[in-house]
Amino acid sequence: MDFHDFPTIYSVLKQNGVVDETPDKFYAGALALLRVKAGRHPSHAIAVEHNRTVCEWDWLRIGSPYFKIYPAMIPLLSNVGIDVPVDYLRLPFQGFAIRLPSEGNSLVIGGDYYVRSILACEGQPVETQERRVYLWIDVGERAMGNSPVLTYCQLECVPGIQIEEAFNRLPQEPEIPGVCVPRELQARCLRLVVSVCFLATGGDRLVEPDVLSKDLAAYIEAQRRDDRQRVQQIVERAARRGKRGWHVGQDERFLGHAVRSHGEGEGRGSLHFQHQRRAHFRLLPSQKVTFIRQATVRPDLPPPVLGAGYRVE
Repeated sequence: MDFHDFPTIYSVLKQNGVVDETPDKFYAGALALLRVKAGRHPSHAIAVEHNRTVCEWDWLRIGSPYFKIYPAMIPLLSNVGIDVPVDYLRLPFQGFAIRLPSEGNSLVIGGDYYVRSILACEGQPVETQERRVYLWIDVGERAMGNSPVLTYCQLECVPGIQIEEAFNRLPQEPEIPGVCVPRELQARCLRLVVSVCFLATGGDRLVEPDVLSKDLAAYIEAQRRDDRQRVQQIVERAARRGKRGWHVGQDERFLGHAVRSHGEGEGRGSLHFQHQRRAHFRLLPSQKVTFIRQATVRPDLPPPVLGAGYRVE
């Protein structure tokens, strides 16, 4: 299955033969130029470009970690419940990319464009003490020289507020001519990013290393034998070859599982039909965030009558 890469400024210019220097030299020069521009004619556009340049450089310097999200997981994770305080949101790396498949991707705009990749980074602007999480969303729109036109959004991580409140706290970026990424689709991208953060830092089985093709059989066998040393060797070899990535939901079909109620009459009264409980993240008393999978509640009951509604918790 093919997955899109995140298009950095450096990768596009290098592909076009415009630059032949190292990423470090390129980004150091780009930031120096932006600081000069900001000093002469400060603007919001220059500030945004500065943030993008810093995020890309940070990501490249740590080896460009990525997570491939498989088609069956996209609807689930992009609609998951994330009613968790932003204090508990921790990125697995200072920056990472979410790579989405070229087929079976439900994050579409109209039909001609769809979300291809997302770069998520953490930082702290000079003008505030609160940390920020930045999202750069690529939907395939390109400008002159095949330069990607990205949608930019951010979270202001004020302690004590919910993640989605942090996402909606700051003014939204003004729309620019071209492809408009609806706010709801941006919110779905946010849920994908948050899901990866919680799943990756929590060691969930949905997340598995992306190893070299020639090592795949050996990796599966090492996992079967619980040979952690061999697994680590295979993962490290992939990283040395520039493959610092993970699969999310590679083997999942995710139809949900069955959950029986602890008794009728609890909470909302007697149940007469089965219903769906959507996947969500829950903050436990231990202060750990855990993933609760989608489930059919009271599968022993009949499905709801057509036209009578279908409750989703």
